[in-house]
Amino acid sequence: VSQLDDSAELLASKLDEFAGKLPQAVDGANQIRDKLSEGAQKLPAAGESLRERQAQTLGNPVAMSKDAFTTAAGYGEGLAPFFVSLAAWLGVFTIFLIVNPFSKRAVTAMRNPLPVAFAGWLVPALIGFIEMTLLTWLLHGPVGLHMERPGLVWMVLVISSISFAALFQALRTWLDSTGQFIGLLLLVVQVTGAGGTFPVESMPPVVAAVHQYLPMSWTITALRQTMYGGDMQIMWHQIGLLLTLLGVSLLVTWLGIAKKSTSRSMRDLRAPVIH
Repeated sequence: VSQLDDSAELLASKLDEFAGKLPQAVDGANQIRDKLSEGAQKLPAAGESLRERQAQTLGNPVAMSKDAFTTAAGYGEGLAPFFVSLAAWLGVFTIFLIVNPFSKRAVTAMRNPLPVAFAGWLVPALIGFIEMTLLTWLLHGPVGLHMERPGLVWMVLVISSISFAALFQALRTWLDSTGQFIGLLLLVVQVTGAGGTFPVESMPPVVAAVHQYLPMSWTITALRQTMYGGDMQIMWHQIGLLLTLLGVSLLVTWLGIAKKSTSRSMRDLRAPVIH
């Protein structure tokens, strides 16, 4: 009975404490009610269409859109500009394994080095012209490679070939067999750096930095515009770069022949057995 009396007193005190907290609980409940009502008013009235769009956004939050100015019909046509420009470079490289960059007898007989430089460039340029003409006919005819502008493709290849010929002539005039080796090194660099097989953005930084200065890069870019029907302004810009290379190379060759016409070395008087 004594324990029951004590517990009854404790219960009475707790009930009094609970009764004192009831107004505070009522106020808190009213605040919750008000906040819920306020939040409900801020919720958008989502209809069925809005819910569907929301579900699509949650399920696929990133959307990708792709706009292609030009497209290649297949993998082979996509790689065609690279291999065609490579053929132009290798054609000129092979020519200068056989043809001398200039006539040493002409240097001795003539005072003006300009005709000597032009004549030394003309023969490889004519051979390259024939090579690129046959290559364009072969690709567009028997091979059946689709070209949006075959005439411009032929023009790009011819200008590339004669420009490469001028570059090799300048290298051979100043450096002889070392210049031929430099042309081979340039070929190795351009195979990876010309951007013909994979995007330039995926290249190592060093290779990507020299990409825009490589002659084959100009040819590949121009061929893409002519083969796939791209932007002709880009094509003409690349043609301008190739013609600039042609002019600068002929100028360098002329300076080299002019230098050789004023002096002779034992190598000039007695040519080595192996060039």
